[in-house]
Amino acid sequence: MIKELVEFLDSIKTNLITHDEEPGLISISIGCDLNRVELEKVKRLIKNRNPIPNVILVNTCVAYQECTDTCDSILKYIKDNCSHKYKICIIGCGFEYFRNLYPEFTVVSKKDQYNIEAYNIPEGNVYQEYAETVLGLVKIQSGCNCACSYCQIYKIRGKSVSEPKEEILKEVQRQINLGIKDITLTGVNVSQYEDPNDKSDLLFLLYYIIHNTEGLRSVEMYSIDPAWDRIFDLINFIKNEPKMSKSLYLAAQSGSTNVLKRMGRKHDEQRLLDIIKESEGIKLRYDIIVGHPGETEEDFRKTLRLIELSQNHSMIGGQSKFTAHPGTASYYMEDKVPEEVIDERFNRLIALENELIEKVNQ
Repeated sequence: MIKELVEFLDSIKTNLITHDEEPGLISISIGCDLNRVELEKVKRLIKNRNPIPNVILVNTCVAYQECTDTCDSILKYIKDNCSHKYKICIIGCGFEYFRNLYPEFTVVSKKDQYNIEAYNIPEGNVYQEYAETVLGLVKIQSGCNCACSYCQIYKIRGKSVSEPKEEILKEVQRQINLGIKDITLTGVNVSQYEDPNDKSDLLFLLYYIIHNTEGLRSVEMYSIDPAWDRIFDLINFIKNEPKMSKSLYLAAQSGSTNVLKRMGRKHDEQRLLDIIKESEGIKLRYDIIVGHPGETEEDFRKTLRLIELSQNHSMIGGQSKFTAHPGTASYYMEDKVPEEVIDERFNRLIALENELIEKVNQ
């Protein structure tokens, strides 16, 4: 049964899903890396209570329609094929959405996500603390202060809330002690990091981590907002600090000012071009959304040009097709791009990136 579930998950052609299987616990995460970090914390709680709990843990996401549909298809499969042998627990941003759709499952709210009693899992014989982690990911903040037209994260997770730098340092050192030397700081929008005590920002946090840990090899970050007012200071810090990974992950979304305005983004085409110019020697990775309402062929070509201009130091990031999610401003925009056009543009984007990867490999 587990083999069949894994094969089903692997058959879904999307990079939204990560999953892990171990005796008595199958964990599935849909959405961003922040979800993966939060899932690992829940797994530790469950394993600390019962080392073989016989649980399938699904961390849901409803930020985009593609995420919602993916979650639903997975939960339907689990209901039909796995629920007679495993206890099913639903957590994450979609807990409210899926509560009524799957009343037979245990649904845990965001408020109770780290309360083990909410999972109704019997206690077992625990001999040592479960201390596994995931790929060196460390959560530094959650939520977002932006209200982009295509996204519901600011509604689901609320405004940006940051972890104290002392707690972040403890988690970084804990993972280093487990043998993980390369750390990635993650969150919904890490450039909005602000220590709740002294209001220090992301750059200070990076300096603080690097100079107060033992055994750290490298540190990098996910999802930097190109509009962040200190992004060029960050680029210089990445260039000059030996322990900074020489990479920068940008939430670019598009290479066209026209589309960026409709998305509600605060940066424009020129800002991205300036970042490329200053980032020589740094690998750039982009989040791109193809086919946002109002995107013309000229707009899309500007996105391709963005990739081409940074071809000597670019990597694949998170590429997705636009899907209209109810409740977002983009959902109500009338000048939708036809699905067949979105598919054609998306294929061209992937083809260009594969071409650049081949050049880099050569």
